[in-house]
Amino acid sequence: MRADFCCAMLHDPDFLFLDEPTIGLDVVAKEQIRQFIRRINQHARQDRHPHHPRPTLVHVILMKFNHIWFSNVIIGLIVLLISLRELGISLGAADVIWLVVTLACGVMILSGLIIMIGTLSFRFIRAGSMGQRIFFTFAEFIRYPITIYPKAIQLLLTAVPFAFINFYPAHLFLDRSGGGTFAPALRYGGPAVAVVTLALGVALWNAGIRRYQSTGS
Repeated sequence: MRADFCCAMLHDPDFLFLDEPTIGLDVVAKEQIRQFIRRINQHARQDRHPHHPRPTLVHVILMKFNHIWFSNVIIGLIVLLISLRELGISLGAADVIWLVVTLACGVMILSGLIIMIGTLSFRFIRAGSMGQRIFFTFAEFIRYPITIYPKAIQLLLTAVPFAFINFYPAHLFLDRSGGGTFAPALRYGGPAVAVVTLALGVALWNAGIRRYQSTGS
């Protein structure tokens, strides 16, 4: 299989169809093949396309999907339930519905931000590491209440808008007045912010994909 792969790449083909190129190889060889494919995606004209055409954004999401994430969701829900019990917070039917909406909004906001960062790949060859640094830098800030930061940082985290993922919803469920933040009404801004962020991310992706030729173009 490795010899066949090498022969296929000898003449720098414009199109390369790979059907399970790592089948029958040991773990080390499989990883070498995957790394080589990543490198030619970055530095050459080749791009990855699915056998069955689907929207590019859906293809990228499915390509990056990992079932391990379900365990993170389960652990998060367990921690949430324990926290509510320890804090003595009881949720009525309306609260549960709003909690589900809040979680969905958090997913939409994160998705929109990740898509926006992903559009850097349309302009830069090594955008992956740069995007990760941007994302995790902001993520570190929202590990703590944004009120501990200067107003400029609070404004940045509100505008980006990472603070709507956890800080403002937490203020609502903890029945805080919003003191120290810009406006108490921001506690209810999650749904609107989520729709705008996701729509903007998809719009930027579609605009980038229309001008896209190959990695880094």
